[in-house]
Amino acid sequence: MMRAAVRTTYGPPEVVHEADVDTPVPGPNQVLVRVHAATVTAADSAFRSGTPRFARLFSGLRRPKKSVLGSEFAGEVSAVGAAVTRYAVGTRSSVPPTSASEPTRNTSVSRKTEL
Repeated sequence: MMRAAVRTTYGPPEVVHEADVDTPVPGPNQVLVRVHAATVTAADSAFRSGTPRFARLFSGLRRPKKSVLGSEFAGEVSAVGAAVTRYAVGTRSSVPPTSASEPTRNTSVSRKTEL
């Protein structure tokens, strides 16, 4: 288990709260990154609030499909998938747009940038 900033409904910043969530397991071509720093962008605010409303076609009509917000983060690789050969546990990394407000996060190797 790990702690993450989550939301289960659209709304103002107050809908975001900390909760225990399952630690993700990396797939064959993924790495798991322990997040040390994350940003909050305009896109994060829009996905939290559910506006503009047409964006809900992609993020969930009545409630968010994904509970964790975030779009950019930096951290350290904590696990690698079976097919990953380029990165190892302990590699510092920066990952552009994805969900980032979890302490650890799975990401595709093609989206990871070594620091």
